[in-house]
Amino acid sequence: MAIMTPPPLFSFANLQFSYPGPKHSRNGCTAIDFSSNEFHIRQGVKTVLLGPSGCGKTTLLQICGLLRQAPLQPGQVVFDSTCDYAVISPQAQLELRRNSFGFILQTFFLLPNFSMVENTAMPLIFQGMEKSRALKHAREFIQKSGLSGSGENDLEHNLDKTSDQLSQGQKQRVAILRALIHDPTVIFADEFTSNLDGNTIEKTFLLIDDWQKKGAQKGQLRSLVLVTHDQAVAARHGDHFVVINESHRLKKQFSRQEFSSREAVNQEIHAAFQTN
Repeated sequence: MAIMTPPPLFSFANLQFSYPGPKHSRNGCTAIDFSSNEFHIRQGVKTVLLGPSGCGKTTLLQICGLLRQAPLQPGQVVFDSTCDYAVISPQAQLELRRNSFGFILQTFFLLPNFSMVENTAMPLIFQGMEKSRALKHAREFIQKSGLSGSGENDLEHNLDKTSDQLSQGQKQRVAILRALIHDPTVIFADEFTSNLDGNTIEKTFLLIDDWQKKGAQKGQLRSLVLVTHDQAVAARHGDHFVVINESHRLKKQFSRQEFSSREAVNQEIHAAFQTN
């Protein structure tokens, strides 16, 4: 029986992106050059973006997540086969970020002077949920998530602390929960494991697995787009691998099956990490 290929989540054609500024200035450099390339990130899988530092992984993630507003020159990015980023309206961008996307970024972006539970609940409040209901849901979500931890640093005993009173690890866990609480279609995660111990990393991926399974029960194909330098995390949790080289070009794509079964592929992936 043939295995069905998941539909495209993002489709790219001849994508190029440069930061604005003079060509040879720090800000005027090429970040992505996928000219002559057409490829897809598929729905319902965990896609890992790999490559040396500065190759364009984070820029590609930000473009997909509508966090980069500069025009693409030239090139095409299409979300869910119908939404062309070249013509998307500001309101449609806002709706996607608010309802369909979740973000776990290198900078936590927790709101100052707001409590842990308020920061966690913020996506629900932005969607229009009544605040007291959103806070109640956030408290329950934190308690059931498996990320609370134990002892004096657990999240449940610090729900009312403001973000500036939290440790780096606590902030990272809040950012993870905030990204998941509104059941988005896509989560964009950029180097989120550096402030977490191995046990918490595994619990986070269990939470992501559960989010994907619950989506499948509703007929939704939920997707993770992950940038990481942690080779073990990539190998253990990735389904699809996209390797970008130091020239900002698409180098290789691998499936999990290829990653597991071909020594040459393992060498390619290993080389991508070694050049960071």
